[in-house]
Amino acid sequence: MVSRQIQYCCDTNTLFKALSSDTVLRFTTLASFVREIAEAIEAVFEQVLLVCPQQGLLGGELFAIAFVIPRYRLTSSHTNA
Repeated sequence: MVSRQIQYCCDTNTLFKALSSDTVLRFTTLASFVREIAEAIEAVFEQVLLVCPQQGLLGGELFAIAFVIPRYRLTSSHTNA
């Protein structure tokens, strides 16, 4: 999900509203936050993926990742050609 989509969901989706304490941040704030803590997000997500099968939370048939950030988009030195 990109930052604009997250902002929209925080404004319109009940689950997102609950997770964000009914706060809608600007998409630029969300993008900056994700960029600054990308490595921590990756580490936590990795741990979640390791724990889910142990707890029987995955059905074993299909697993989809909805929030993927390519590393090249997170580096400040990346420029669009």
